[in-house]
Amino acid sequence: MKLETTESATSTSPIRAALRWLSLARPSSARPAAQLAASRAAAPPAVEIEPGLLAIYRLFITIHLSLAVGYILLGLLFDAFPRPDSTDFVMASWLATLLVYLYLPTFYLRLGRAYLPIALGFGALMPLVVRYLATHPARMAALGDEGQYLALSSSWQLFLALLIPLLLIGWQYSFRVVLGYVIATTFVDLSILYINGMLGDLRLELGGITFSRTIIFLFTGYIVTRLMHAQRAQRRTLAIANQQLRHYAATAEQLAISRERNRLARELHDTLAHTLSAISVQLEAVDSVWEHAPTRARDILHKSLAGTRSGLTETRRALQSLRAAPLEDLGLTLALRHLAESSAARAGATLELSLPPDIDNLAPDVEQSLYRVAQEALSNIVKHAAATRITLAVSENNGLITLQVQDNGRGFDATQADQPGHYGLSGMRERAELVGGKLWLESAPGVGTLVLMELPHP
Repeated sequence: MKLETTESATSTSPIRAALRWLSLARPSSARPAAQLAASRAAAPPAVEIEPGLLAIYRLFITIHLSLAVGYILLGLLFDAFPRPDSTDFVMASWLATLLVYLYLPTFYLRLGRAYLPIALGFGALMPLVVRYLATHPARMAALGDEGQYLALSSSWQLFLALLIPLLLIGWQYSFRVVLGYVIATTFVDLSILYINGMLGDLRLELGGITFSRTIIFLFTGYIVTRLMHAQRAQRRTLAIANQQLRHYAATAEQLAISRERNRLARELHDTLAHTLSAISVQLEAVDSVWEHAPTRARDILHKSLAGTRSGLTETRRALQSLRAAPLEDLGLTLALRHLAESSAARAGATLELSLPPDIDNLAPDVEQSLYRVAQEALSNIVKHAAATRITLAVSENNGLITLQVQDNGRGFDATQADQPGHYGLSGMRERAELVGGKLWLESAPGVGTLVLMELPHP
């Protein structure tokens, strides 16, 4: 609960005082920053009041005051209703004072933690004072037999008037506070009966009502405090769960960033790294033969320019497919078919393609892994294998999805595939492992290459 402080009083003018009171309803942003900071610094620490408690208490006091004022007005305006006495005016005045106390934030700011106990104590003391006035000997003697009836009715009015503070105390505090409240109100009530000299059957009847009220209040207070204890425990559990969820979200975000960096590294390796490496070698060759063989240097330079343009084209193509747009537009089957056919055309090789019709129902991360591994393997074939035949096959068997990419090209020593610098091969393994799969590579000089990946079916 947050309330704003008012400006310090600089004048006793009623108009200025009214304007200062109305300024409480203005948003904090409309007040000067320095003044707002000073007011917050002067305010006591905030009190942890249960949400909705003050609103309920204000509503109860407002309804009670409305009924008291209505009863007084009816007695003054119509002869058919009983004339109001001093007890009725005391109750109305007391309720009006308590309502002002609850609505003015100045009291909250000045009293801090004592604000709510004073409000509840003030509300509980009021019906006890009315009880004392209603059972006073002078009033009882003046009313005669009607006084006994009014004394009994005051007991039930006292029950209802003390019940609301009891519920609010159980809502905000522990059962020990509830116990203290019940004992204190019972003691004061019995003391009033003793002081006012209640005798005979009336005293026993009023004492019996007080005893019954005490038992009911204890039981009710215990239930309310237990319910609030369970609710606070649930709130603490939810707060811990929310904190853990924020931690998990931050961890997942960092993991996603790390995966995205690895993916970008794999994509850039297939485009910029190869191109820049070739250009670097060619420029070193140009530098070495520039003075002795200008014609040879010019030819190498032209090849470097051609390689640069080719690398730029490959980089643009990689950037366009960085998010695997073919998967989003075509689905996995058509995307793999289009990828294999375009790669075979670029390599000048024949294509053997085997794709089952139902592989488009896979999870997005599995589709992404299959497509990217196939793309990397086909790209290596086009760049390095000089193959005349390319095979791409996807199959499902025994809960496994198998991707096979094979060529009859020049091949290489597979034992050197895990050496530092082979980012394309390590990237394929990473993609397979991210979805719980495995990747194998078989190759030898002159016999071609086989890339095999197995993924568990989701």
